[in-house]
Order: sequence, then structure tokens, then C-alpha cells
Amino acid sequence: MAKGLSKFETNWIKADTKESTLSVSVDIPRLDITGLYKIKGRVFIFDLVGEGDFVTVLEDVSGTGKVTFNVRASTDKCALTILFLTG
Repeated sequence: MAKGLSKFETNWIKADTKESTLSVSVDIPRLDITGLYKIKGRVFIFDLVGEGDFVTVLEDVSGTGKVTFNVRASTDKCALTILFLTG
């Protein structure tokens, strides 16, 4: 579970209608993430095995993303479909 995403601040938004893309940059002051993990593997000569709860607290998170979209319009409604998301 992630908490804190609703407190994001938008830095900029760029729309390119010719390429049908929308790019955005956001800052998140604090992001609390909790969940479960399960790991089984090897790093160099060390075996890693374990499972359990985890808690991660991130501060001053910045991110950018880009979506490709398709707009379909009719006389009574308009639909926006996101085709591809990159980060």
C-alpha cells in the first residue's frame, strides 16, 4: 500500500497533439509504502531467502512520465484511452 500520493505537486505538463502524447513532472513530499516481500535468489556468492513485511519511507520523490493517448469523440461524449505509459 502506498500513502502520500494525493499530496503530489505538478511541476509541468506538456501536451503534443501531433504525437498524441502527454508528459508530466511531479514532486511527492513523502511516500509511505508497506507490503509483503518474498525473495529467493543469489547475489554473487550469497544466497538470499526470506519473506515478510516491509516498510519504506521516501521523502522528496520526483518523477516524470509520458503517456500516448487516443481520443474518440461522438456528439454526446468523449473518451480518452491511454495506450502506453513510460516513466
